[in-house]
Amino acid sequence: MEHIIEQDTIEKALLHLPSYARVALGLASVERAATLLRTDDDHYPLIHRGLEDGWKWVGGGNTKCQDLYEQIDPLAHASMDFEKDTAPRDAMLSVVACLYYATGEIATYQTEEAPPGSSPLGSDMADVGPEDLVECLTKASEVAENTEAEVQWQQEAINRLLSDFHVEDNYQLGPPLNRAYFQS
Repeated sequence: MEHIIEQDTIEKALLHLPSYARVALGLASVERAATLLRTDDDHYPLIHRGLEDGWKWVGGGNTKCQDLYEQIDPLAHASMDFEKDTAPRDAMLSVVACLYYATGEIATYQTEEAPPGSSPLGSDMADVGPEDLVECLTKASEVAENTEAEVQWQQEAINRLLSDFHVEDNYQLGPPLNRAYFQS
């Protein structure tokens, strides 16, 4: 089994998953990485809020892209608090990458309903794509206690998602998901 997630292979697989499945994969992966920060009372509340908002959306709830977007910058700045401690910093950055990707996905569906030119998001959101989700998965695996086991978990999760939710057109939400899907 490969020890490194190959970006082009993962990106190709992601093209066959609906939006909820892709975002849920990122959320489940970064939650595993964020366990490293659970005892950090200064930063974990920020992480927890972002993850909860993401799970709310993939569960079919109403999370506004602007609300999630506004959580990214404080988390990115907080990652600088770990300048010399790379594992917590990378765990935080995996969450940032995941929320960035989730915000882009949410915006895709919310801006379809909004008037043209009314996006409340920054211009940086124009470039959100599968590579952001791959970055999230990569950073999450790098901070795991056992990188090989984490990569294997991610590959198994992707295969299961592809088996359960394969689509030819990934521009659809798909069925809502929750954490329990990744715990079984």
